[in-house]
Amino acid sequence: MRAFLTFGTYRVLGALTGPLPPAMGYGLGRPFGALLLATSPQLKRILTSNLRHVVGPDASEEEVQLLVRRACMNIIKGHYDLFRLSRLSTE
Repeated sequence: MRAFLTFGTYRVLGALTGPLPPAMGYGLGRPFGALLLATSPQLKRILTSNLRHVVGPDASEEEVQLLVRRACMNIIKGHYDLFRLSRLSTE
């Protein structure tokens, strides 16, 4: 059942966001990235741990959290690209 709900959610999101022009689609990255971050404490914990390891011990907590927010925005932007992929020409 969970797989069906995931698939259905992707289909609906693809139908809603795929036709959006890139400026609008990528613009959704900030608010929906913040929503993703707020609703998934496990994702925040994993990203924080990974990015803290990448940037090193000298990075401040604010710098790490900024990178975590940007990573969540990029996740949303990547999904937008995935949803519009079938609408792109081969060029």
